Amino acid sequence: MCGFCAPKTICEFYVLCVHWLTDGGEHREKLWDIYYAVENRPADFDWERCLDAVGETRKKWIICCIVLANRYLGLNLDGIPLTEESREIPQWLLETIEKEWKSDLRLKSLEYCLSDKKQLFSQIKKRSPPNPIQATVEMEEEFDHGWRVSDRQHSLSRQAVRQKNLGDASV
Repeated sequence: MCGFCAPKTICEFYVLCVHWLTDGGEHREKLWDIYYAVENRPADFDWERCLDAVGETRKKWIICCIVLANRYLGLNLDGIPLTEESREIPQWLLETIEKEWKSDLRLKSLEYCLSDKKQLFSQIKKRSPPNPIQATVEMEEEFDHGWRVSDRQHSLSRQAVRQKNLGDASV
């Protein structure tokens, strides 16, 4: 998707939102993809079908992305069925996004950093503890559930297992 087109399917819109959250909100420019997807949606875009096609947690994730595009990029929310309650974003989430946007260090695959110890150490340090948005999404939790530390610990454990499995596969 180029960022200027409307999503052809509800699934494409859903993927944009979840992918941005999986990246921990790290890339401000990718929030523009969500902005343009909403702004350029077809006139007959079925919000009910979009939001009700997934479970309650993921529905809240999608709404969160829309509200964030409104907050940071000025997305017009007219015609989007949002409640006042759904427009509230937890403070920790806003702080995490803003911290990520201020950082010059972007996540890279650890495989690409093996030959540069300084870069490898920086990447490990960035992951420990994990970005709370990434950890919350990885644990399939809601952003307002309040157990950030537990999510981050579980996510870190999963990342370690994945990295070990990648290392085993390359041997």
